[in-house]
Amino acid sequence: MGNVASYSWNGVERFGRVYVNGLAVATLAGTIDRTTKAVNALNAAFGAGDDFEFCTPSWWSELAPYAVVTVRSARRSDPGTWYASDRRLIVWATPDDSAYPWWTALRWAQNIRSAVAERVGSLYLPPGTGTARNGAAYTNRRGSNYGCGEPLNAGTANLEFFHCCDLTVAITASIYEVPDRTSRWVRVTYPSTGKSAVLRVNDVGPAAWTGRAIDLTCRGSTRALGTYRTDSPITFQFLS
Repeated sequence: MGNVASYSWNGVERFGRVYVNGLAVATLAGTIDRTTKAVNALNAAFGAGDDFEFCTPSWWSELAPYAVVTVRSARRSDPGTWYASDRRLIVWATPDDSAYPWWTALRWAQNIRSAVAERVGSLYLPPGTGTARNGAAYTNRRGSNYGCGEPLNAGTANLEFFHCCDLTVAITASIYEVPDRTSRWVRVTYPSTGKSAVLRVNDVGPAAWTGRAIDLTCRGSTRALGTYRTDSPITFQFLS
């Protein structure tokens, strides 16, 4: 069975609903044009055979920092494609949709993955919305990025399929272990650029011997922080 995206539009309250195979996957505020663009992008992805194992939240632009994308050439059966960055924009979360767009984009990506006909793994949604600064904070820590072409395991610590466009990080085991295959929100700040982003911890790393505390996906998290390299100190705090 093929996948089909469709929509409904409420002209009075001005919101659209996006459906995949008849299941509601996202509610978008704003204009009908925004809703139809998301539907057209999904149908283009279905027509091109995008692997929805690589449908994920990702940084897209300064105006769309928390977006849902597919990575067009990534295939779960081919490790050589796990580093691809040819993203297809599906939709992005705006302040009109949610006060916590990182959470909303993740929910939309998960809903889409659950609705497609193919068997696709789950993304793990951390508890809460990532707004409460209730966890330990770490300042002036050394970081690194990963997913730039080096050999990696297919799965993360919580058994998601790794991809370098995800808005995720790995944190060294001396600070945090991913418990029971779940995730946690963390706000990461890169003082060199003055940018910060709410990201998701789904893996363990870097290795303790490196002296580094956090690994950022090289085509997702680092771009959200406005850098490709992470040589300057990084600050991060756990959230819920």
